[in-house]
Amino acid sequence: MKFIHNLIVMVLGCLFSLGVVEIGLRVFNYQVLAMHWTVLKKGQSFFQPDKDRIYSIRSAGTEKVYSQYYGVDQLGMRYNFDNQGEKLKDYKTIIAVGDSFTYGHEVGHDEAYPAVLGKKLRENGIEVVVHNAGVSGYGLDQEFLYIKDDLLNRFHPDLLIWNLTKNDFYDADKACLFKKTKSGWKKIITPWQSTLYVEGMLMESAPDWLKKTKIFNLLVAVPKLLAGEERFTFGCSKKNLSYNEVIILMNDKLRYFLKEVVRITDEKDIELLVVIVPFQAYFDNKILSIKDGLMDDYLLLKKTIEESKVNYIDMNFQLVKIYSPQLLSLRREGKVAAERGSEFNILGAKTINLHESMFLDETKKFNSNHLNKFGNQLMAEEVFQMIRAIDIR
Repeated sequence: MKFIHNLIVMVLGCLFSLGVVEIGLRVFNYQVLAMHWTVLKKGQSFFQPDKDRIYSIRSAGTEKVYSQYYGVDQLGMRYNFDNQGEKLKDYKTIIAVGDSFTYGHEVGHDEAYPAVLGKKLRENGIEVVVHNAGVSGYGLDQEFLYIKDDLLNRFHPDLLIWNLTKNDFYDADKACLFKKTKSGWKKIITPWQSTLYVEGMLMESAPDWLKKTKIFNLLVAVPKLLAGEERFTFGCSKKNLSYNEVIILMNDKLRYFLKEVVRITDEKDIELLVVIVPFQAYFDNKILSIKDGLMDDYLLLKKTIEESKVNYIDMNFQLVKIYSPQLLSLRREGKVAAERGSEFNILGAKTINLHESMFLDETKKFNSNHLNKFGNQLMAEEVFQMIRAIDIR
């Protein structure tokens, strides 16, 4: 009885202490910190903690559409109405892997480039279904594991499209799962070392009433506060290196990942296409030349992909070549274009700045804006042309 009495006193004491701290946080106007886990209906997040990849899209093996931006199909990939139906089972399969640029940030389910690509292929007599395996926020490590351990084990696509962005180097550091050892790159990091995974596990296990308290928000923020960064992997992310040093190291990791993906797709007789996704600065005529160090990550990414000898398309070069040859010429010469406020480019924007036509206005949210509906259409068109050249019929 004494033990039970002491236990009750201890529990009540803890609850009282927590209550005092909660009141204190409210009195001193503690500012609630934003969470990375997008909460949708009934307090449930669109993402779930993943013991292998830190997090993944929540899937129960059934279709679930939360909104025009969030939806998952029965395969655990982004929902697309055009991919539903019995006849598609006999069609050839394409899987597009990547981050939010592939998923289609803030564009509708049928407006993301994989959905547009699939529709265009079928309209041109190519019986194929394109699955959107993009996951917002994924870096190189997560995409590689998704390809190797999940997608190519569950499916045997006719074509795998790996969409890479220049910010993949940054994400590969912050969501680091592979570490370089004397014998090469090894997966020796656990998700528990990631601030994002810890945050997700706490969000997953806590009751809804607790999630609404400021003390819970502070508890969840502790790993981030200790790291001094929003996303960080203890024992893996590089805090004392310059950005250039980080991208050189992450590029070496990409070289290893590409080699492995090429090996696996060759063994399984799967076509591989790598796409360098458009980034806004390349299309802005006010941005300094690519020779001024502002695009070192992009140039390094492209060089490594070229050296890997895979089929690839650089969407930045390709779109500028087609829609703004003048800007392409300036990029080659290392010059900045003069302002042309009275003229319109071929995409309808004032000045030759293509980024005003192709990208969302998200300056306050991201360093690099995502493609808008029109940008996704342009990207789908160029990938479509590349697939026709590969010929997966």
